[in-house]
Amino acid sequence: MTDGAGRLEGSTGDVALDDAISNAAVEALRARKPARFVHAGPDGDVEVYVEPYEAPLELIICGAGHIAIPLCKAATFAGYRVIVIDDRADYASRKRFPDAAEVIADDFEPALARTRVTTSTAIVLITRGHRYDWDCVRAVAGRPAFYVGMIGSRRRVKAAMLGLEQEGVSREALERMYAPIGLDIGAQTPEEIAIAIVAEIILVRSGGGTARPISEIERGK
Repeated sequence: MTDGAGRLEGSTGDVALDDAISNAAVEALRARKPARFVHAGPDGDVEVYVEPYEAPLELIICGAGHIAIPLCKAATFAGYRVIVIDDRADYASRKRFPDAAEVIADDFEPALARTRVTTSTAIVLITRGHRYDWDCVRAVAGRPAFYVGMIGSRRRVKAAMLGLEQEGVSREALERMYAPIGLDIGAQTPEEIAIAIVAEIILVRSGGGTARPISEIERGK
C-alpha cells in the first residue's frame, strides 16, 4: 500500500517491484483512476493492478456567518461532507446548518487541531475578523488540505499575510492559500459568493479546468 507521497507500507520482496508499485500508485492517485501494468521480475512477469482510494471529500468552514449558510448547502450539493466551526454557540448550531455533517461550537484553533485534515479536505476561512482568520491559518499551516481559502478584500488579505509571516507562518504555507477567495464571476449576494467559492474549490481539485465559459472554448476564442 502507498499514500499520495509515495511512501510504501510493506514489501513484495522485490525492491524494483516495490518502486514500480509506488510510482504507479502515485500516478493513479493523481489521475484518480485504476492502473494495470506488468513487471518483469526475477521469477517471471508479475501483473499488478493498482486502484486509488481517496478519503471522502470534506469542506471545513471556519466562521458561521451569513455566507457560511449557502456555502454549506452548495458544498453539500457538490458532494462534500461539510464541517462548520464557530466559537459562538448561537451561530454554530444544527438549526442554522441542517445539511452539515458536523457543527462545532468551540474556539477555532482547538477545534481545527482535533479535526481530521487530508488531501481530500478543503478549508474556507470566513470568520468575523482578522484575529480569528489568523488563528485558523496558524492551525492549518502545513496540514495536507488541497485548498485553503480566506475571504477578505485585497487590503485585508495583504495585511493578514504580512502579519502572519511576521508571526512565523512560513511563506510557502501562505503562498498556497487562495485569498481573496472565489472565482471572479461578479458575485454579490451571499448565495452567489458561496457558488464562486465552491467553483474555485472544484477548479483547484480538478486541476484541469480553465474557469472560462465553455462556449468561448468551443468557438476557439
